[in-house]
Amino acid sequence: VMKKISDSGQLDSSGGINPVMFGVVHKAIDMGLQKEHLYAVQKELGERARTLSAALHKHLPDGCWFQEPAGGYFLWIRVPEGVDGALLADHAMVNHKVKVLPGVKFGDTLKKYIRLSYSYYNAADLATGAERLGEAIKTYIANGG
Repeated sequence: VMKKISDSGQLDSSGGINPVMFGVVHKAIDMGLQKEHLYAVQKELGERARTLSAALHKHLPDGCWFQEPAGGYFLWIRVPEGVDGALLADHAMVNHKVKVLPGVKFGDTLKKYIRLSYSYYNAADLATGAERLGEAIKTYIANGG
């Protein structure tokens, strides 16, 4: 299929891959495939969110707070009092090999938050990441973070 698309001239004369992908997506919508795909994605993301939430409840220290996701791709954690989300994010990556994004990257009022993504990682990786994050927060606080 890719050879046929490549040889057709479509990629050279009509704006690259975007019109080709538009055609593929348009056909999938016409065939009703988007409903099946969206159901599968919603189910998978829901399972990942529940896995991450359960692991965080198990591993986060007192003072952390988060709301169970009702959808989407991300989970936000309010870090304990006295913890800077950006400094914690650096500590977690360097010392515990877990990456989170500091809330301040998304707005000045989010300094006390970190953002986790559950859209890419499988359930086992999310559980491991939650455990590492819990340890990262505990050691950050213990070291006077």
